[in-house]
Amino acid sequence: MEPSRTPNALSLVSLLTEAAGLLAAVKSFAEMGDTVFAVIDQMVTVEYGGFFCIDPIDGKLRLYTVRGFSAEERIEAERTAADRHPGWVIRTGQMLHVPDIDADVEKRTTDSPGHKRKLRSRLFMPIFSAQVCVGAYGLASAEPNHFTDTHIAMLRYAASLTGATYGSLANEQKLQRQLQVVSEKQRELLLLSSPVIEVWDRTLALPIIGNIDEERASHMAQTLLAMIVAHRAQTVILDFTGTATLGTQSALAIHRIVSAVRLLGSRCVFSGVSPQLATSLATHLGERPSDLQQIQSYATLKQALAMRKSPMS
Repeated sequence: MEPSRTPNALSLVSLLTEAAGLLAAVKSFAEMGDTVFAVIDQMVTVEYGGFFCIDPIDGKLRLYTVRGFSAEERIEAERTAADRHPGWVIRTGQMLHVPDIDADVEKRTTDSPGHKRKLRSRLFMPIFSAQVCVGAYGLASAEPNHFTDTHIAMLRYAASLTGATYGSLANEQKLQRQLQVVSEKQRELLLLSSPVIEVWDRTLALPIIGNIDEERASHMAQTLLAMIVAHRAQTVILDFTGTATLGTQSALAIHRIVSAVRLLGSRCVFSGVSPQLATSLATHLGERPSDLQQIQSYATLKQALAMRKSPMS
């Protein structure tokens, strides 16, 4: 076996500086694990190793990177990690160093099932982020007294860098999750805020509530036009009962929807248009109101529905 490496002072400074730069550039926990072991490999030679850390989203203990494990051993190591040495280190925040397993009368460690070589020394180094233990390096060697004080000092420093990187990745992951939840809620609200309803045979109704941004206008148009085709609708009632006024972009969006409905051979009917809304439409559409003057308008949705239910000319 290759003897354990102990860098001199100059190479140690260079190594740790390089480690800081490498860890600062990682974009995922898996990448962080690979980077950690690329650094550890330059510090000390080990037959077995694992990088364990807690998933900040679900709180489960993950094994992101391993050395010397088969695929089956890796699965088993991750499954039992919380109940074995990594879990103990994370719960207590204490380093676990057994220089010579055969001489350890306290029997602080036991071999995992499936190891092909007898292990003689182990080191588990805790990883802290914001003063909370969030992970551990697990290293093992077939040589007794393999991990020197210099190794431990270097690994402790590398663990502190790893903890800082973990904190940055965890915050980013939580933020992305929050943004995903917000985006999902916005999509749900978009669906709820623009419902297209089949009220009578070949007659649809679309309630217009509040101002209409570009995303909502696009969703409304796509949904409405698809419904017109699917139901062979002749009439679309745009109900403005829930809208007091419209901005320029919203008024233009209504104009585009009306034009698109006409291109499909259907016609629009307005209901619930208040005097303020009529003024708002005229103000923001400029010369375009002439395109809307031919649209029938009813004071209430009930009146529009009653007229649509009766035979139409």
